[in-house]
Amino acid sequence: MNDHDPSFMYSQLLKEILLEMQDDEKARREFVRVLRIQYAENTVALRSIDDFEQEYDKPSPIWWYTKESFIYSALNKALRTEDIEIILKMGFIVRDLCRQIEQVYSDTRQETKQIVYRGQGMSSVDFEKIKKNEGGLRTFNYFLSTSTNQQVANAFAESVRNDSDLIGILFQMEIDSSISSSQFALLNGISYYSGENEILFSMHTVFRICNILKLDDRLWQINLRLTNDDDEQLKNLTEYIRQEFEGVAENHRLGTLMRRMDKLEKAEEIFTQQLESASNKSSLAIADLHSELGGIKYSQGDASNALAHFEKALEIKEKTLLSTDPDLAKAYSSVGTAYCSIGKYLTALSYHKKALGIREEVLSPIHPDLGVAYNNLGAVYDAMGNYSAALSYYKKAINIKEKILPSLHPTLAITHSNIGRLYKVMEDYPTALLSYKKTLEIEQKSLPPTHSSLGTTYNNIAGVHQSSGDYSNALMCLEKALKIQQESLSSTHPNLGMTYNNIGVVYISMKDYSVALSHLEKALEIQQKSLPPIHPLLAKTYSNMGRMYTSMGNNSIALSYYEKALGIQQKSLQYSHPDVALTYNKLGNVLYSLGRYEEAVIHAERAVVIALDTLGCDHPIFRTYQEDVKQFRQKL
Repeated sequence: MNDHDPSFMYSQLLKEILLEMQDDEKARREFVRVLRIQYAENTVALRSIDDFEQEYDKPSPIWWYTKESFIYSALNKALRTEDIEIILKMGFIVRDLCRQIEQVYSDTRQETKQIVYRGQGMSSVDFEKIKKNEGGLRTFNYFLSTSTNQQVANAFAESVRNDSDLIGILFQMEIDSSISSSQFALLNGISYYSGENEILFSMHTVFRICNILKLDDRLWQINLRLTNDDDEQLKNLTEYIRQEFEGVAENHRLGTLMRRMDKLEKAEEIFTQQLESASNKSSLAIADLHSELGGIKYSQGDASNALAHFEKALEIKEKTLLSTDPDLAKAYSSVGTAYCSIGKYLTALSYHKKALGIREEVLSPIHPDLGVAYNNLGAVYDAMGNYSAALSYYKKAINIKEKILPSLHPTLAITHSNIGRLYKVMEDYPTALLSYKKTLEIEQKSLPPTHSSLGTTYNNIAGVHQSSGDYSNALMCLEKALKIQQESLSSTHPNLGMTYNNIGVVYISMKDYSVALSHLEKALEIQQKSLPPIHPLLAKTYSNMGRMYTSMGNNSIALSYYEKALGIQQKSLQYSHPDVALTYNKLGNVLYSLGRYEEAVIHAERAVVIALDTLGCDHPIFRTYQEDVKQFRQKL
């Protein structure tokens, strides 16, 4: 009952960064400029904006906050909806309000308990969430206006009766000034308005939902009690991230936080501005900026530009750092990850082995970076089809991470996901699903609800359902993935292409070929724009097109797609990769259906040789390939 939404943590970390940033006259001017554009046709508002610009420092930030709707409504809407662009433009106001509330709270604090009220409208969706969480925690990530006068609050709650989209809510809040985690200020003599007996709470106030009472069909009362109770798992993760941020400049921390929140365009803007304004272009600080920008490009699916940034960072670090510096290992690791994403697995392997060598030499055997190194090596061996080596490294990674990281750390989710993928490939679907559900549980508690990683996880879970023949659950998960990715990724991101690909595969299994074709064509269109022409993911899509045309009985067209897939795989994968074996087997089956029996046997035998080498003679896929060869030979 003490769970927080992950957005509480990110909002808290963002506020802490804003509070440490220096006052910026440029930011204030930019905010005023945006206001003038927004209210260009409103002469009354423009006069108020002029006053705000000239007189902001007097009488006080709270006075302006309570006076002008273009401040309090815009700020709290931005804080509620996580509109980072507006929050950063209004960062100086956030900073000043928090400081003044803290000062008033300190000056006037008495050990007292009292009841305050707040009236508002609420959507039925948000109200249902509160009803389901009765007894749990309710957090307010924004500045919360309340009143000691119940009639004032009632009037606000009653005012929404004529709006069919809203429910009137009267919050009755029991507050205790001895609870120091929440700061609030009585605004008598400070607010622009008098007579409302307003109490303004600072951001991140936490209440316990005591009970919910129905006053009539359109009006409800929610009784809250101020509390120090917390979500211990999220609290531990928050503290761990704070420690990771120690010693890092505010602007750099801000960019890194934007990356963690999946606000990649804003992160890119922040780091690019720092890079352009830097004087020493060969310093380690510049290398770090290239590393951050490379990570952003990688997350955006732009592997070639990611690699360019990572290599610039590595070039500087190789010239500047000792050969055993852990920061050099991070640079090798980043370059290796980029090479893996473009299908150059042997090159990727060499860089990851360099990174591992440094980390094993200088770091503790349970250092988190060593866990990262093992995970990265596992990912390369996974991509190369060496599943036993991959699983060994993934297990080493998870053993380290579970010992030292908070239970909700997102990198734990990454390794659980990788392990799930391996078990799926090995056709151990229950174990795969268990690993993916661990991933989902961590991500739902530690990432914003539209984070692209959640889309990837729903995609993976869908793959297990599809392989198990549970097509309805597969489609349900893929629809969730697609919704998240359409909100968080560009329209040409490779992960979006993979989701369309996977939807197409499910519809092939359901024999709905027209719908399958439309999704596969969307996937191909995205991949051709965003991936190198010999990327293995393109081969997967061509192979799925071949599968679809085979299912439709059009083997000649199927053959052409399988040949395209094999052509890419021969250039991008090792000969012993299981995906190559699968394509040889599919080609054998199509050639057999076309009556080209000698060619069918040759291709099917190649699949058997690869499968024996990589999967072993007891694997069901190997036995299937063997049976195909026996069947094809009977026609010779």
